Amino acid sequence: MLMSQFTVTFCLAALAAGFANAQTRDLQFEVASIRPSGTLNPQDLMSGKVALGVAVNGKRVTIHYTSIRDLAVQAWEVKPFDVKGPDWIGQQRFDITALLPEGATEKDMPQLLRALLRDRFKMVAHKESKETEVYALTEARGGHKMKPSPELPQTPPPDSNQPSPDPPKQTGPGMVVNGQRMDIKQTGSGPGGSNVSITGGRNGAQKVTVAPDGNMHMEIERLTMAELADQLGLLLDLPVQDHTGLSGSFQVALDLSMADMMGMMNKLNAASGGAMLPPEAQSRLSQLAAAEPGGAILASVSKLGLRLEKQKGTVATLVIESAEKTPTEN
Repeated sequence: MLMSQFTVTFCLAALAAGFANAQTRDLQFEVASIRPSGTLNPQDLMSGKVALGVAVNGKRVTIHYTSIRDLAVQAWEVKPFDVKGPDWIGQQRFDITALLPEGATEKDMPQLLRALLRDRFKMVAHKESKETEVYALTEARGGHKMKPSPELPQTPPPDSNQPSPDPPKQTGPGMVVNGQRMDIKQTGSGPGGSNVSITGGRNGAQKVTVAPDGNMHMEIERLTMAELADQLGLLLDLPVQDHTGLSGSFQVALDLSMADMMGMMNKLNAASGGAMLPPEAQSRLSQLAAAEPGGAILASVSKLGLRLEKQKGTVATLVIESAEKTPTEN
């Protein structure tokens, strides 16, 4: 069960990724219905009964189990830990159904979400830039040691006049994230460790091996360096910025100690305004983390032929000045 909680946590963390840059037109959703989400049951999530994230299907947009903080992260394209506001903005969750205006695409989502937050939640916010200490992700002197990701199969562009096909129906353990089906297969569970294989989704095939001591080994088929920097930022004490200059995506392997996992959970809990795991799982994770020193992630970066260097960098922060807890009526 704890392994399933870890899988759910990684997928939730993955939702922190922003959308593409917005265009400058003044856009608003044609129609937007906002309703409170029900309680997220991990069993329902893993069986495909509920979906997470954002799905654009033709003109129809569905956003499941999102907080005001989540929406702000996507709308102003900042990291979840760089949003300053009251704790409650990460606690209440909403389900949103909307229609794109004529001529708009998924690339316009940041601007559309900014308008939604301002109109329906009466949000007043502004961005600030500050200079602070960061980790710069760079190539090691001998160059990186990662293999390029396999090429994606070529698919014809979608017909803009036809809705995108619905994701495949659930036939086994898995979940739907951002409109994409992810199949999950787990073998073993308990003191002897376990293995989890994930197929589907934007990052391709993934494999997670959990050792008897709770430490994790992750293999990810498709990860850009910007995405890797974002993931490392979840695990380390400072923001991580991609300075590798490497384009494309790569196959990446990472080792995570329980202390690394605990650090990530603390950051996610702080960003969400509450514990993301049940109390018993959170307590068990804390016990395992306290039993060993951690730091495995730093060795993993070195094995990839990369390195992390502390330096000064500029970080964008979103300051939420005010917002309503309840949206205006649909």
